[in-house]
Amino acid sequence: MPRRSRQVDADIVEQYRRRTRAEATRQLHALAERSGLEPGGWEPCVIEGDPSQRLVEQEQVHDCDLVILVILGKHGRSATEDLLLGSVTKHVLAEGSADVLVSTRHEA
Repeated sequence: MPRRSRQVDADIVEQYRRRTRAEATRQLHALAERSGLEPGGWEPCVIEGDPSQRLVEQEQVHDCDLVILVILGKHGRSATEDLLLGSVTKHVLAEGSADVLVSTRHEA
């Protein structure tokens, strides 16, 4: 017997999005602090959507000098391949105009 999908209440989805956005913002601030970025020297930006398109879009909207990509997952054959050939990285390098710093995630 096929499983019936249940509709998820829009309020529950919105609560999940708010919690997820708050956690992403917390992690972004923690990363900036560990990296030694001074408060006010950068602007946090947590946006939903396709990362390839959103990164380039935000780089242009904010006229960024530098885009920092922190690689959270590996989908290629090796970490080097992901860093150099990952689709998001390739898109940002091809379509963006800012310098790009690529790093791997070392801690949660």
